[in-house]
Amino acid sequence: MKTSFLSDSAAILDCHNDDPKAAIKAMQDEIEHLRQQLSLAVVAVGRGYTRGWVPGETGLVNEAFPARQSKQQD
Repeated sequence: MKTSFLSDSAAILDCHNDDPKAAIKAMQDEIEHLRQQLSLAVVAVGRGYTRGWVPGETGLVNEAFPARQSKQQD
């Protein structure tokens, strides 16, 4: 289901009684929680299972494989 940015924003604000600071704080808390969950998953999943890939800040696969990136540029 695809929704628009405005309807998503309105729903988030509605959940926080139209307080943008509370909405932003809640989203920051959720991001922190998801980052913690991701770090736990990285520890739990072996490197062989993911063929050496680990999530980075950008989430790009080439970030974990600099050798592949240089070969692609040749």
